[in-house]
Amino acid sequence: MNKSPVVIFPYKKRGNLKKIFELINQYNPPTVYIVFDQAANQGIKKLQKEIGSFIEKFEFSSKKVIIRPPSNKGVTKVYDFGLDFVFEKEEQVIILEDDTIPTLHFFDYCDVMLKKFKHDESVGCINGCNLEASMLFSGYFFSTMCMPYWGWATWRDRWSRLPKDYSFWVSYRSVYPKEKNDLLNQFAAIFDRSVLDDKAWDIRWTMFLLSTSMKAVLPGGNLVTNVGFTDEATFTNISDSKFSSLQVVEDWKDRKIAGTEIVKEEEYLLKIKQLMNDIAKRI
Repeated sequence: MNKSPVVIFPYKKRGNLKKIFELINQYNPPTVYIVFDQAANQGIKKLQKEIGSFIEKFEFSSKKVIIRPPSNKGVTKVYDFGLDFVFEKEEQVIILEDDTIPTLHFFDYCDVMLKKFKHDESVGCINGCNLEASMLFSGYFFSTMCMPYWGWATWRDRWSRLPKDYSFWVSYRSVYPKEKNDLLNQFAAIFDRSVLDDKAWDIRWTMFLLSTSMKAVLPGGNLVTNVGFTDEATFTNISDSKFSSLQVVEDWKDRKIAGTEIVKEEEYLLKIKQLMNDIAKRI
């Protein structure tokens, strides 16, 4: 099976890059794209100096492409900038951040699912973190909503449809039946607030997938853990969150029985709600 290019977004955290880069080397993709946003202030600029030196010196087994915007894009725009650039060259990619640590099976899982659902327009992305909604050693499930994106993958033709503003959501909400008591109503206040206070690319991406009825595919066993619940974090500076450093399944049987569909969406959506409550308390 052809391997997918990998995109990683470092910024100001140096501690886990070596481990993540080594895992990427074991996977050995054709290309590694490093989207390195410019610093927002002098303090971060100092941190980036060490990170930049490490990136330059690290010996990747694959072709390395470093992408830097001319000025700071911030968490709301750097994904647009980086992935738009990458998708000018690639049809599908696997995406990580500097505090999302995958298992080696995560990459195989993404490749299997990217191939399986490439032509299925009802699927918007592949996610490697299921928030421990399921800890099986095989299979996958669908979710009508997907968050967070702690290790994920998608295709050019899906990402290229993502609008740069929220007018799509305003239109969607204007025709959405208000009497429906379902998934949207659980998160509507958060999503509606994002229209006026754009804080993160992933909320817009989630809203877009939901508004277009595109599902996410998640693994039966959690394949990525987020170790970024620290004071440095933008949104996960929550010291006591149970979602910090989640357990992963090391033996996900990707190639032989990946076709086994399971039912775990209800558990996953409950986990998303719990995580969003954690983040709301932080704010």
